[in-house]
Amino acid sequence: MNTVRHISRRAYWICQTPRTGSALLCQLLRATGVAGRPEEYFGRDTEPLYRAQWHVTTYHDYLARVLEEGTTPNGVFGAKVGAGVYLTHFGRQLRTLPQFADATLSQDAILSALFPDLKCIGLTRRNKVRQAVSWWKAVQSNVWVHPTTEASHPTPPLRYHCAAIDQLVNESVMREAAWTEYCAA
Repeated sequence: MNTVRHISRRAYWICQTPRTGSALLCQLLRATGVAGRPEEYFGRDTEPLYRAQWHVTTYHDYLARVLEEGTTPNGVFGAKVGAGVYLTHFGRQLRTLPQFADATLSQDAILSALFPDLKCIGLTRRNKVRQAVSWWKAVQSNVWVHPTTEASHPTPPLRYHCAAIDQLVNESVMREAAWTEYCAA
C-alpha cells in the first residue's frame, strides 16, 4: 500500500485569514532556513498550481512533495492554511488516500498521523475594517502580495463599496471564529 509518512519531526501551520500579514510572515520564516518553508500548499486554488509546477497527478505524490518542499533540513515543516472551504478541501483530499479513507477516523487523528507535533499559530488583525479595506483592494486589483521588483503592474482604478467592505469584515470575523472552533476541538 502506498502510504505517505510524515517526514517532519516538528510542524506548524500559520492559521490565517486574508490580509493579516501572513505572506510577509511566511517569507520571513522561509528566509531563516530553519523554520520550515511555509506556503499555501493545501488551498483549493493553489493546489492545482503546485501540482502543475511539480508535475504530480495523484494526491499521494502531491502530499509527499508538499512534505518535502515545506520542510527545512532540520526537520521543521511549515504551511499557511486558511479556514473554511480551504481546510475542508484539505480534509477531503486526505480522505482520498487509502490510509485515511476510514470514515471513523477523525480529522484530528489524520493530522496527528501526518504531523505528530502540529502547532497552530493563529494570525489575526485587530482592525477588521482596515483588514476588509485591504482585502477589497486586493480583490479589485488582483494584487495580493506586493512584488519585490521595482516594476509596477498597472491596476484598474479602485472603487469604494461599503457593502462589499462590510461583507469582508463579517467574513474575516467568521473565518477567525472557524479557526477558534477548530483549534478548541
